[in-house]
This record gives sequence, C-alpha cells and structure tokens, in this order.
Amino acid sequence: MIVHYGAIRTFIIELQLWKRCIQKRNTTSFPCLDELVNENYSDSLKTEIEDHLQGLENEFHRYFPNISNRNFEFNLARNPFSSQVDNVPEALREEFLELRFNSVA
Repeated sequence: MIVHYGAIRTFIIELQLWKRCIQKRNTTSFPCLDELVNENYSDSLKTEIEDHLQGLENEFHRYFPNISNRNFEFNLARNPFSSQVDNVPEALREEFLELRFNSVA
C-alpha cells in the first residue's frame, strides 16, 4: 500500500476539491459537464453531483481506512530523512536523529 499511498491521498484530496468547486458552481474540472451546463444547472443536479463525489470519497475511506492518520508512517517509510523529529514517536527520537545525521550510515 505504501507504493500507492500518494495516489490514494491525491485522489481523496481531488474529490474534496471537486466538491468545493461544484458547491461554487464551478465545473471547469469537468470539461464535458462545463461545456453542457456553463454554470446554469439546477440545484438538484448540483446536489446529485455533490452526493456522488461524497459517495466516492466515502468508498475510498472504506477501502483504505485510517489513511489520513497514517500519513507520518508512510512518509517515514518512503523518505525517512524528510521527516521532522517532532513527528517521530518520543521513544524513537534519539535513534531517528542518529540515523538521520550519521554520515556513515
């Protein structure tokens, strides 16, 4: 899952962005829809699109539970040297610093 973590997080954030755009009646992220409606569409269609995007986000959270809570773990595994010491569990901080700044390692 670490390999796909970035793509999964990106898609969830894109879904949230798209929902905010639809709430503002901005359809530029959806070229075909934008061409058809050009900001002139009913409240019921707007609600249907918002519900659909929310449903997709809910399904992703169901398939990948706690993905937001595991951000630190995945970042540490992918690139431990970019992590901040304050984000490392207290019991591991000294060892983390030794590994991070040991030029022999």
